[in-house]
This record gives sequence, C-alpha cells and structure tokens, in this order.
Amino acid sequence: MEFSVSLQDALFDDKYLYIILISLLLASLICFVTFCFIRVEKTARVVAVKKAPDKTPEMIEKKRVETLTRLNDLDNKYKRKEIGVRETSTIISITVRDFLSYATGKEMDCSTLTEMYKWNSRDLTKLIGCLYGAEFSKYSAKDAANFLRDAKKLVAAWR
Repeated sequence: MEFSVSLQDALFDDKYLYIILISLLLASLICFVTFCFIRVEKTARVVAVKKAPDKTPEMIEKKRVETLTRLNDLDNKYKRKEIGVRETSTIISITVRDFLSYATGKEMDCSTLTEMYKWNSRDLTKLIGCLYGAEFSKYSAKDAANFLRDAKKLVAAWR
C-alpha cells in the first residue's frame, strides 16, 4: 500500500524553530539581567568603602573616650556580678575591635589573630588571644578583670 503523505522530522516545522529561538533568547536575557544585578551590587559596596570619611585625631579621641566609658561600665557590671566572664570577654572583644576598626579603617570584626599578629602589636595579639580562650571555652575562662585592665590600656595607648 502506498501513502500520499510523507512524514517530516519534528524540528523541520517552523513553530519548533521559533520555540527554540525564543527559549534561547529568554535564557540569555535571564543570564544578562542576573549578571547586571550582581555587578551593580558589587560596585555599590566598593563605592561605599572608598567614600569612607577621613577621621581627624579629634574624632578618634572622641571614639577612644566612648570606648573607655563602655569598658568602665562593663567593668562595673562585672564587679557587681551582673554578667559572667564569658559574656564580659565577648563584649570586651567586640568593643575593642569596634574601636580599632574606627581608628585604623580596617575591618577588625572579621580579622583573625594571625592577621592581627601582622600589625606587630604584641599587646593587641595578647589581649585577643586571651579573649579567644575565655569566649569559646568555659574551662579556660579566668578572671575578666585582667582582660578589662588590658583592654583599657590598649585603647588608651593606641595611636
């Protein structure tokens, strides 16, 4: 038996070609838009970091006084037994790192002890090293009064 109709390949029809082209176009558009959003977000962060205002010695001194006041308040809370050694050590670390970030312009909240060691500040690395033990291990938590004393000395002497 003979047929009068011959079958064609599925992709031979124009509608399949249009579907494939539109799909490729949409995929390309999605990739392009995603790339643009990522690029804009990174650029915005870089611009924000580059436009940080220069700090005058008066501004740093004001921050130093604020930090020392915070440490004195923390010292009073610790002496009244309102907070423990671990909490005190954590707050000391945050407070000192905040001051150093402000004074130096470097991100100190993410810095490791090894990165701080490169600054050649023996007092800083000693203090942060002691605070690590007190923050992360309940067995090595000693007297926080010594940490507070060292933190106050460090902040007062930092130049």
